[in-house]
Parts: sequence; structure tokens; C-alpha cells
Amino acid sequence: MTLSPAALYPDRYALFDRDKWQTLGEDTAFHLSTEDLDGLRGLNDTTDTTDLAEIFAPLVHLIRTHRDHLTSLKTGMGNLLGTAPRKAPYIIGVAGSVAVGKSTFCRVLRQMLAQSFGTDSRVDLMCTDGFLWPLADLEERGLLSRKGFPESYDRRTLLETLERIKDGAERVEIPVYSHVTYDIDPDRKQIINSPDILIVEGLNVLEISTTGNPAASTHAGDYFDFTLYLDADETDIRTWYIHRFLTLKNSVFQTPESYFHRYAHLNDDEARTLAGEIWANINAKVLEEHVAPSRFRADAILRKGKGHRVETVAVRKP
Repeated sequence: MTLSPAALYPDRYALFDRDKWQTLGEDTAFHLSTEDLDGLRGLNDTTDTTDLAEIFAPLVHLIRTHRDHLTSLKTGMGNLLGTAPRKAPYIIGVAGSVAVGKSTFCRVLRQMLAQSFGTDSRVDLMCTDGFLWPLADLEERGLLSRKGFPESYDRRTLLETLERIKDGAERVEIPVYSHVTYDIDPDRKQIINSPDILIVEGLNVLEISTTGNPAASTHAGDYFDFTLYLDADETDIRTWYIHRFLTLKNSVFQTPESYFHRYAHLNDDEARTLAGEIWANINAKVLEEHVAPSRFRADAILRKGKGHRVETVAVRKP
């Protein structure tokens, strides 16, 4: 049974349907074209210019309001204490299941924020996939079937990286994950160069996990100023995952370098069956055990319907 939006979220959230939400962004200007969106959308994503006005513009307005007030608070505290506030990026954490559409969402949000804040502000995006253990390490640790679970990430390096960025380091190198080889690309590094705003995308970025270290006291969320969660019914996400798998089977999987090249010969029925098994054995378990329980740590929860479009937005009340 699908619960109503009101039943999904506790009273500490203010709930907006799409019509009510879009009114919050009526004064937010943007100029992303259909052609711009074509370069930002991932496989099978349906984000269009209507979504820019009805979903992203209000979200940018909300984030801008929050950041402005946070900056004002820091300035006021600095004046009170007689110290200049240190330069630190405003970091936005974005969590959600595999196949829910995080990557496209974050790329579009980055462009919208960059336009809103103008040329004086640098907006960067990093994905925690780069902090997965390399395949060889996962195999050695017996974690290949646990990829995506918290223990499959180099959590210490991720936290050290976030700390350096939050401390204002001018140049931070982070590893890059290849969705072709399904592994860390040893020949590539992403440079995070003292951004004003940083979006951090990842499955488990909102989870307070002590996996592998019960005494852990620092979590990725400690470095975030604002957090978002992309939500949807599990049955819908499973459908999107299988659809994406089929699209990749007929495209990327055909490349000999692809980790999944061995599945390129499957017919569509065989591919659907395999994708369903992968979903049930790995991705559904990660979602149920780790990702979904972190949902209510988010400042805003954007919930998609069957058409892959955001239908409601829940914002934590002040």
C-alpha cells in the first residue's frame, strides 16, 4: 500500500505539493535551456524546463535564504567575539537510493545555484562513489557483494577530505569512480579548489554509521550545512533501476572495457531477471538497512512519483 504524503512525514516537516511549492520560487531567475538540460540529464531521466521552475527554483531560493542567514549569524558571532569568521564552503549533502536520480538532480542543482549566486561564487560537486574501495580491495576484503554498503567505502579518507575542504584548503584531490569499469580510475583525479558552495552526493551521506568502528564520533553529516534526500516508493525505484540496466545493456555494456560486458549478450528478458536479482540482493538491502532510515536527518525531502517527477517536498520546520 502506498502511503499518502501526509502519512509519510512527521509533524516536524512542512509539506508542500508541487503547486504550492513552486510559488516559493517565483522570484528566482534562471536561464537553463533545453539544450543545457540535455547535457546534464542521466539515462532515462525526465527532468525538463518545467521542473526547473516548479522544483529547482524554489529549492534554490530556500538554500539561498538558509545560506544568507548562516552567513549573517557567523558575521554576528565574529563581531561579538572580536574575530573574523573563517572562510568555509557551504556544503550541501544529497542522499537517496541507487537509481532515484541523484546524479542528474545534483548536476542541475549545481547549475541553478551557480546562476543564482553569480560569477563571484564557485559551486562544485563531488560524488562519494570516488571513495569506494577499489575492486581489488573489495575482493580481498570479501565485500564485492556488499558494494554500496557503508563498509565498502574508505570512510576515513572521505571524512579527512571533507574536513580539509571545510577548513578552506585551496586544492583537494579526490579519486574518480568509473561507471564503465565499475572501479576507481587510477588515472583521474577531481580537483576541489576552494569552492564557495559544494554539493556532496552519495547513498549513505546522511547515515550515522559506526560500521567497522563502533567508537566513531565523526560522520559525513557533521560537515554539511544543508541536507536533501530524494525519496520514492521502493517498487518505483526498482522499476527505474531495471529500465536503466536494460539501457546500459544495449549501450555501455557493449564496450569491452565495461565491467558488465559479460552481460552484453543477454536478451531483454534475461537482463530484466538479472537486474531484478541484483536489485533484491544488493540495492534493496542497502536502501532498507542504511539509506531510507537516514531520510529524516534531511532538511528537505523531495519525493518522486511513478513518472520520475518530484510530486511533494517536505521541509524541516524551523
